[in-house]
Amino acid sequence: MSYLHIVNGSSAAGLLSFVLRENKINKENKVCCFNDFLAVGSLYNLTTKEGIEQRSTYLYNLINRTSREKKSSKEIQKDLTTFYKHTFNNYEKVIVWFGENTSEELLKLLCCNLVKQSLLYEINVSSEKIEEYKLRAVPECSPEIVKQLLPKAIKISKNEYEDNNKEWNKINQSKSLLRIYQAKKIESVQEDYFDKSILEECKNEYTLLLKITGQVMGKNKQLITDTFIIYRILYLIETNQLAFLGNLKNIREVKIKITGGNTVYN
Repeated sequence: MSYLHIVNGSSAAGLLSFVLRENKINKENKVCCFNDFLAVGSLYNLTTKEGIEQRSTYLYNLINRTSREKKSSKEIQKDLTTFYKHTFNNYEKVIVWFGENTSEELLKLLCCNLVKQSLLYEINVSSEKIEEYKLRAVPECSPEIVKQLLPKAIKISKNEYEDNNKEWNKINQSKSLLRIYQAKKIESVQEDYFDKSILEECKNEYTLLLKITGQVMGKNKQLITDTFIIYRILYLIETNQLAFLGNLKNIREVKIKITGGNTVYN
């Protein structure tokens, strides 16, 4: 029997796979990459076919508006359904890695909904620090920290398992499109939650859209994807709260500023 490590995103999966190979324990330890950012998009009835279709439609529109790497709706649906159909029972332990951020906390809740309590363990990377900085997510770990954490998996207790299941079922019935992690709880917020931060970073002179995106992500306590911030910037352009220079089909070259003066359309 072997161990299955569940992580959120390709960066975390690559990091953990590297550590397992370097320590020559990759044969008995497998990595399962859940490649979806659960903080954003519909989670309503997510474990049903209709719920998966609703989520994939939202993500399809978001990704294909903002990213150079296009994905079909069917590809997004496949990512979710493949995870749901995973044969977790084939492993001696199923270990979910997470930090104190929305998407990884949600992944832990989802695992409590899909994996038997008797198999489920957790590793919280936010229990570790780099100097005085508390790690927020698995990709922030160094290979050395991952190696230190490997033998520290904690069994999820029956009470925590049941509480997590209740929390997931509650979120699974919410129609919110955006969630944050605050005061050790997941909260549903309006889709415009980050708009104020975006507008605060924008000046009266044109600045590269991607620079503004990076500033918003870097200064915010919440972990959020660049695609979602760009998605909201495009909304602010459409509603005339931001002016832009360039071609919106080539996001890398677009510059934006607070509305005022003439907007240049290409």
